Amino acid sequence: MLEVHLGGAKDARAALSALIGVADDLDIQNMWPGLVNDVIHPWFLENAAALIKSGGRLVGESWDYSGEPKYAASKKAQVGHLEMFRWDKAGGKEVLYPSLTDAKDPLHYFKMTGNRVSIGTSVPYAKRLTVGGVGPAGESYPGRSLMPNSPQMNKRLLTYMQRYIGRELASSGKRIGDVRQNL
Repeated sequence: MLEVHLGGAKDARAALSALIGVADDLDIQNMWPGLVNDVIHPWFLENAAALIKSGGRLVGESWDYSGEPKYAASKKAQVGHLEMFRWDKAGGKEVLYPSLTDAKDPLHYFKMTGNRVSIGTSVPYAKRLTVGGVGPAGESYPGRSLMPNSPQMNKRLLTYMQRYIGRELASSGKRIGDVRQNL
């Protein structure tokens, strides 16, 4: 299991309120399900796909098979491409990519309880790919990030969260203050 957790702290309401720049008396708990389902989960799916497509560049990495020539040759012969974390793009043998990018995939992991959300994949080998090891061709491979997480990406997510909360507050006649200093 490879997952990212958001929320969960006893003082999560106060911390989230401060982080996104809303008054501490805001009942963030009432907005949490919508925030997760309408903003955080779709953002994760979209950015996991973008991360893989970028070859790791979105998180400051550069993925390639330079240290894995035997594996690269085998993969190229079997599937005709060397895209990292992609296999059969037509959907046949593809396991990891859809589990990170498709909410309906049976191996996609998404759980929301109280003020905590866990999002990730239940693909058994996913965690191993993030720490590195020895691959099927006997070659060492480096750990590669599978979760969309970088300061720039996190700022963008916070902006989307602020906008969502701003719309929710506006619908009840309230408003969010200027919180750009938090970003």
